[in-house]
Amino acid sequence: MLYERMRAENVEVSQKTQTELFHLVTYYNGKNVPFCEWEEWHGMRAFGENDPNTWTQAGLADLLYEVLPHTPETTSTMIAGLVNWKDAQSLMKDMAKEKVKPTERTWNSLLNAATKLDNLSERLPAFEKVIGEMVAVGAVPSLESYQIILNSISHSLPSTDAKDAEKKRDSALTVAISWLSEMLSDLEQRSSLDVLSSKDHLFFLDAMGVVHQAGNLEVAERLIKLYEGSTNHVKMPALTSEGIFYNRYLLLFLERTASMEEVEKKYKELVPRLVGVSRQLTLAMTDKLKQSPRWSLLVRLIEDGVCARQMVDVRIGQIFRDLLIDTHYQALSVEHREEYANLIRRLVDIWIEFSRFTEERQRRMQLKLSPSMIAECALLLNRIGDSQKAYELLEMLLDPEASEGDEATVLNAGYPRHSAMFELFEDALREHDPYKAATCLEILSSSMPRNKLEPLVQRIQDRCHLSADQIRILSGFVRLRPQ
Repeated sequence: MLYERMRAENVEVSQKTQTELFHLVTYYNGKNVPFCEWEEWHGMRAFGENDPNTWTQAGLADLLYEVLPHTPETTSTMIAGLVNWKDAQSLMKDMAKEKVKPTERTWNSLLNAATKLDNLSERLPAFEKVIGEMVAVGAVPSLESYQIILNSISHSLPSTDAKDAEKKRDSALTVAISWLSEMLSDLEQRSSLDVLSSKDHLFFLDAMGVVHQAGNLEVAERLIKLYEGSTNHVKMPALTSEGIFYNRYLLLFLERTASMEEVEKKYKELVPRLVGVSRQLTLAMTDKLKQSPRWSLLVRLIEDGVCARQMVDVRIGQIFRDLLIDTHYQALSVEHREEYANLIRRLVDIWIEFSRFTEERQRRMQLKLSPSMIAECALLLNRIGDSQKAYELLEMLLDPEASEGDEATVLNAGYPRHSAMFELFEDALREHDPYKAATCLEILSSSMPRNKLEPLVQRIQDRCHLSADQIRILSGFVRLRPQ
C-alpha cells in the first residue's frame, strides 16, 4: 500500500492524514471497499463476499493504532471496528485502565453488537452490561443508544404463526414497556435533550411504535409530553416520521378512550395539522362512531374524507352512508338538520360526478353507481325532502341503457338494499303516491319472489287511490314474476 511504502522511505505523514486513513481501514478491516458499496455497479450487492469474517491481525489498522495517540476518538474508532469480534471487549478494558473515556459512537457500537445475539434473553443482559458500564464511567446514554435497544426488542416480537405467539409477544412487550419507562424516567430528569446524531429522532418513533403495540396510553402520554416539552430539541421530519408518530398516538388514544367528547377534541387537535387523513384512521374513527354516535364528529370526519378523496373508496363510502342512515334526523337541531341536508347533497353530487367519467381519458377514474349505493342515496335524499332527485336516481335502476355500453354509469351487478327500498316504499304509502310506490315495487321485484310482492301490491291498493286499470296492471305485473 502507498502508506506502507511512504513509511519504508521515511516520508513524513501528518497526524491528520493518518487519523483519516485509520478511520477508513478500521471501518473496512484493512480491505478494499466491498462490492455491495460500489456505486457504479449496484447489481454487485446481490453477490456475497467469500472472504472469511475475521479481524485482520497485525494489519494496517493495528499499525496505525499503535502509531497514533490513544485519544478517545482513535480508541473509540478501533472499538467500533472490532465490535464484531471478541477483541472489542478487551480493548474496552484497556481503555478503562488508561482512563480513556469512550465516545458515544463506541457505546452505540457495543449496543449494536449486542443486538446480533440470537435470543432476546441473551441480548437484555448484554444491554444492561453496556448501560451499566456507561453509568460507571459517567457517560450519559444518548437517544440513539436507547433507540438501538428499543428497536432490537421490537424486532424480537414473534410472528403470529409461531407457537404460543400471543404469550411470547405479550411477554416481550412487557419487557419493552419496562425498559421504556426507565428510559423516560431518565430523559425526563435531564435539563436538555440536544441533537447528537441524525438517528436521535428515531427513538421517539420506535418508542411510540412499542407503546402502540402494547396498548399503553399512560406511557404514550409521557412520551408526547417529553417530545413536546421545552427541554427537547430533537424533532422529527414533519412530513414523514412525525406524522407516523402522532398517527400511532391518535390510534392508541381512540382505542383506549371511551369519552367521545375527548375523542373529538383530540381528533380535531391533531388532524390534519399533525396527522394526515388515512384509510386506517378513518376506519378506526367510524368504528368508534358506530358504537357512540356523535354528529359534530361525524360531519368533521366526512369532510376530512372528502378532502382526502376517500369518497372513491367503496368501503369507506358505504360506511359513511350507513352512519348517515343511522343518524336520527328528527333528533337533530335545526342547525344540524341543515348541515345534514347540505352534506348529503354534496356527497350524492360527488358520487354522481365520478360515475359520469365515461370518456376514454377519464374512465380510469370512474366509479360506477351500484344498485345498493343508488338505493341508499335515494333514501338519504328522500329524508331531507328532496324526493324528486331521489326518484330520478331510482329510475336509473329501471333504465337498461344506464348499465350497458361505454356510457354506462350504473353497475350491472348486485341488488338494491332492501331496508332502504322498504323505507322509501312506506314513505310513498304515507303520501298516498301510487307512482312512487310502484317504482319501489318494480325495483324490489328484481330480487324478490312473487309471494313476497303480492302483499306489497295489496298494500298499494289499500293505501292509494287506484283506478281499475292501475289495479289490473299491478296485478298482472306481479303474476308475471317468478315464484
